[in-house]
Amino acid sequence: MRAKQKEAFWRQKANVKWIWDGDANTNFFHEKAKEKVRRQQITAIKGTDGEWVYDRKDIATEAVSFFTKIYEEEATCSQDKVLKHIPCLLDEGDNEMLSNLPGEEKIKEAIWSLSKESAPGPDGFGGTFYRGCWDIIKKDVVLAVQEFFLGLPIPRSVGSANMVLIPKKGVLLHLGILGLFVFTPSLVRLILAL
Repeated sequence: MRAKQKEAFWRQKANVKWIWDGDANTNFFHEKAKEKVRRQQITAIKGTDGEWVYDRKDIATEAVSFFTKIYEEEATCSQDKVLKHIPCLLDEGDNEMLSNLPGEEKIKEAIWSLSKESAPGPDGFGGTFYRGCWDIIKKDVVLAVQEFFLGLPIPRSVGSANMVLIPKKGVLLHLGILGLFVFTPSLVRLILAL
């Protein structure tokens, strides 16, 4: 019990020192930065065979294998088997409404429904850009969105995304506990908002 109290005391002391020194170019700052780098490194991981892997190249190979397997697995049942169990709930009016191209006003509404503070996607543009430059870019954005709904091919770069792996727990024991975050281009988020 005494050891835990002592540890808590020194942790509080370190926080006070952090408040005083902050990001100043001190030994304290550099030690904290090195400590963070050490914490973020993956030095060992449990492989798919249950054995621990320590070599950096083997860890990288294990990670590539793990995520390749996830994204290359084929569906276990066909679409037709699933679709035959879904009732048709659309009438002719609903179908026509869904077939209409979104107009400029509808697209503008969708842009304004996106958060202004949204993080920019790989294209570098966030909600603030689209709102602030709407008068300049609206013609191109409306055309791009309408072409998408017409089924015309979109540039590959529009569909690209940045993927970031973030551990869900403090200690990374195996790759299955990594959370996958995907940052998509703003144009894709806009189309999904319609």
